[in-house]
Amino acid sequence: MAFAYKWACFVIGTASLVIALFPDEWPLAYLSAALFGASYIFITGVLMVWGIRVFLTNASLGIGTPFLLLAVGQVLGSSVAGVLIGALSFTWTFAIYGLIGIIAMIPGPKKIKLTTFRLCIQS
Repeated sequence: MAFAYKWACFVIGTASLVIALFPDEWPLAYLSAALFGASYIFITGVLMVWGIRVFLTNASLGIGTPFLLLAVGQVLGSSVAGVLIGALSFTWTFAIYGLIGIIAMIPGPKKIKLTTFRLCIQS
């Protein structure tokens, strides 16, 4: 789980950096969009599974909480991006968000203890 989260953060961040570094290269722009979209969908699933494991006794809370926090992040992130684009540029905004995505993988989630995993399987 921790590896999957970190890998997805790396791919999302790299996809944003590719757009920032090569804004006029259309094939790279399409590749970046595909990588970003695929890893976003992937990380959404990872967060749902992770949420269910955190809330073992209430799986619906484990699914709802990641979706709520993703929505809040989208609202706040797009608002901040709009301000940054107006103040700096698209290139700098994509570079900043790409670096934030890569930095997010550094702390990442801790590994789940085997006893917790066994409880989840037995439930």
